[in-house]
Amino acid sequence: MPSSSRRTFLLATAAVGAGSLAGCSSRSCSPRRTQHNSDVSLSGDARWPTQYYDAANTSYNPSADDPTEGVQVAWRYTLCGPSDGNTIVTPETAYLENHVIDTQTGESAGEWESDSTPSISDGVVYFPVNGPDMDTPQLRAQDSTTGETLWTADLAEGVRLLSPTIEGETVYTAAGDLYAMNRETGEERWRFEMPSETEATGLPAVREETAYVPGDDYTLYAVDTETGDEKWQVTPIQKDGPGPIPSVANGLVYIAATEDQMGEIRAINPTDGSIAWRHEIDSWLFPPVAVTEQRVFAVGGGDRGLVTAVDAETGEGQWQQSFEDVPRLVTVAVGSENVYAGSMWANDDAPVYALDQATGEQQWQFETRPRDFGDYTERTVSAIAAVGEYVFVTTSGEVYALVGQS
Repeated sequence: MPSSSRRTFLLATAAVGAGSLAGCSSRSCSPRRTQHNSDVSLSGDARWPTQYYDAANTSYNPSADDPTEGVQVAWRYTLCGPSDGNTIVTPETAYLENHVIDTQTGESAGEWESDSTPSISDGVVYFPVNGPDMDTPQLRAQDSTTGETLWTADLAEGVRLLSPTIEGETVYTAAGDLYAMNRETGEERWRFEMPSETEATGLPAVREETAYVPGDDYTLYAVDTETGDEKWQVTPIQKDGPGPIPSVANGLVYIAATEDQMGEIRAINPTDGSIAWRHEIDSWLFPPVAVTEQRVFAVGGGDRGLVTAVDAETGEGQWQQSFEDVPRLVTVAVGSENVYAGSMWANDDAPVYALDQATGEQQWQFETRPRDFGDYTERTVSAIAAVGEYVFVTTSGEVYALVGQS
């Protein structure tokens, strides 16, 4: 099924046979905390600041103190409609699209205008505002303490803005083209114009003076962060499935690609776009991968959920785990000890699995609950964030703060 981004793919597949959202939107509903067993306590530097943790999209928090003996709910926050973003976490505040949550208590701390995952850096929240018709999309910077708007940048009409990437003194955002803006003022530094009839999609990855941005034509573009000039492009990455989302680490660019229902993890040389290695998997893969210093982790499925670990330098397979009770795993994140995988379309609930990074041995499993939106029931774990001793799980309609069992 063609798609230009993971977001588009997940929304489309979740809606198969579902009809409209009228059944949900017609209800009287207020987002709120619906379960509370304990408060969350995070140290001052504990956080998950952007969609895939960092500017390189590694989905890897080496400072997390992963629970390995099972988890329980600290609090649960329930939305009124589906969501497929990640929850951005700081010790004081958690952000999910237009929802602001008190990290400690799990209670609502209000709403704001954002309708996509924000990014936070040095006390400033950078977030897109698309509007109902995407006729006046904006990127805004807001003080996370006072709520003061620091600047607003108007971007191309008719294009949906996704999460921005923050690196150094620059904010990068895909808005049809790739924009680089001064993070202090919002002024445009440069704009990389995509080829005709091609749009930049997904979250750019930035590392060592290069920004990597996928296009909706399944091409991966490497752009010089100083000049905005193209360094190279690789096309096509694939021809169908969810579009590539790059992750950069260990001197390589990693992507998960799927073509003709066959998955492949690829490592690309950042200097010229050549292929360093490939690892084939007999399964769909769902981007992005998660990357540590030793391993690359990918999730996928078809008739069963899969987690695969390969050597980050060579691409040699290290282990693979399959789960017969879920048809596919669609999101992956890594802490200091665990790799976390979230499911989609499980039979009853939507499980989250925690596996040992080195061996693939299952540490624990947590069942998130399905959400009834009137016309359909949703069972998808859309994102996972490992922060301190907690695991924040975002499903299609709820956020869980999980803590190790006492």
